[in-house]
Amino acid sequence: MVKACGLRHHALHIEIAHCLLAMLAVFASISSILLGAALLLIGNGLIGTLLALRASSEGYTDGVIGLIMSAYFCGFLVGTFIAPRIVMRVGHIRAFALFAAIASAIAIQHALIIHPVS
Repeated sequence: MVKACGLRHHALHIEIAHCLLAMLAVFASISSILLGAALLLIGNGLIGTLLALRASSEGYTDGVIGLIMSAYFCGFLVGTFIAPRIVMRVGHIRAFALFAAIASAIAIQHALIIHPVS
């Protein structure tokens, strides 16, 4: 009886090891997209923090800082209607390149343009 329990216990360890290897294989296959998403989220958090601190150091009022920071989310909302049309028109690879270029250009312009439009 003890030997049978030992065999079942050993078989359980083997099954767990196989499950872990399968999970690692799945994780390895999606690790690049997870890393990309993590970098985008980190960059988004840093640019949001930088914008608020830069606007505060330039002497913007709290209301203007609030408008600047909420403009991102307004653009995000508008993008949910525009982006699918662009993806269908040019394909997902070219659309991604376009969106990445626009995001990069906007991030650079934050450093170049100091005064809000009056």
